[in-house]
Amino acid sequence: MIEHAFEIRLAIPDNEAYTALATLQRLGVACDGIARTDIHVFGFEDTADASGLEAQLKTVATIFNPNKHRLRAREEPRPGAGEVWVSSAEVPAVHDRVTIGGVELRGVRTAWRATSWRLLDSAGKDVPEAILDQAVETLLCNPAFQRAIKL
Repeated sequence: MIEHAFEIRLAIPDNEAYTALATLQRLGVACDGIARTDIHVFGFEDTADASGLEAQLKTVATIFNPNKHRLRAREEPRPGAGEVWVSSAEVPAVHDRVTIGGVELRGVRTAWRATSWRLLDSAGKDVPEAILDQAVETLLCNPAFQRAIKL
């Protein structure tokens, strides 16, 4: 199975991220900024053609609105340095057809979603890994039903 990942970022102010930042700061996590992005990962059979998936995703109104979102294909289907993905602890099932928001995604056999979090220091750079780990443990991930995925 080959996986392709896409990020959908808000182009408008992100109140959920601002709330998380304020809460982390009140909890004593040393960070000055935060970035949150929705991640969608799709699995294809090795022989399937994934071209056109980005255009298809732009038609799924339940996850993408061109007036307030920006969609970008990721180079790798995993988090980058300084980033954590928080997702359901469940392993995604393989399906003959995958439909999201009433749109069948041709060739897709698995689909799962995560939230990408990056914490930033006062210079706008990623915080050290220990601080990111502290944020994951104190607020960003509930291990009872979620998993944190890091590089």
